[in-house]
Amino acid sequence: MIVNLMENIIFGTSNQNKLKEASDILWVKLSGYTKYDLQKIKKLPDGDIPEIQSRDIKIIEELKAKAVYDLLWKIIVVEDSWFFIKSLNWFPWAFIKYAMYDIGKEWNLKLMEWVSDSTATAITAVSVYNWKENITGYWEVELIITD
Repeated sequence: MIVNLMENIIFGTSNQNKLKEASDILWVKLSGYTKYDLQKIKKLPDGDIPEIQSRDIKIIEELKAKAVYDLLWKIIVVEDSWFFIKSLNWFPWAFIKYAMYDIGKEWNLKLMEWVSDSTATAITAVSVYNWKENITGYWEVELIITD
């Protein structure tokens, strides 16, 4: 019964590798965005689901899940990852995507050369929007990396 429910949930990504990884972890074949979903998303400003910029990961995830649901009217699960470096005041927070584009893919290695404490935290969060009660479920996994 749970498997059938999971197969009707859209995993909010067009990245097939991310979709396969989530399916493998959950042992269920999840569906990603359909071609029609992607057409609707591409019509949005910037051609993507809006994602607020904040230091509060839970708020970012919850609002992203709600934004996808409001657009597609489908049960949706969204996932995102963040990276924080302690000695850089936990930079780049949730702005990892922008840091990668602005500084380059090797940005974290370059930054780590300049810091005395290379303690870092990586967080992956998953949210699902509950349309009946207008709330989201939120789960987080944290990995702390030290010298």
